[in-house]
Amino acid sequence: LVRAESDSGGIDVLNYNAAVIRPNTPLLDTSIDDIRSDLLIDIGGALIAARAAIPAMKGRGDGTIIFSGGGLSENPWHTMLTLGVGKAGMRNAVGALNQDPAAEGLRICYVKIAAHVIGEVRDELAEIYLRIHTQPQEEFEEEVTYFRPYGQG
Repeated sequence: LVRAESDSGGIDVLNYNAAVIRPNTPLLDTSIDDIRSDLLIDIGGALIAARAAIPAMKGRGDGTIIFSGGGLSENPWHTMLTLGVGKAGMRNAVGALNQDPAAEGLRICYVKIAAHVIGEVRDELAEIYLRIHTQPQEEFEEEVTYFRPYGQG
């Protein structure tokens, strides 16, 4: 990110959407090592990315950081423990970053995606992300939910 910042003349929008998906791993069978490594990617990676982008965005007086999350951040599923906890941690990090004076004036948003991201869903999400980035600060939303029943898109 630091190289991208210097090579491109600045990062205007950062979307963090990394996650480890371990489908069908029962809660009680999830190893501590898996939990540790998955949360390092979800939460640790999100904070490392934000830490790299915020100073330059703040220096320019504008910037948007979007953490892409999911419905599991609020609605746990017993075979998707680390993904749900990771997304909940990202959601919490957005709230904390928005309280941090070092990020004041920036748009830091959690987009909760409760949909299968295929077809026109991608275009609709792109429109939401653009709206987040271009909306006036006084209209800024810290969290946006996108919902579409699975199988539609």
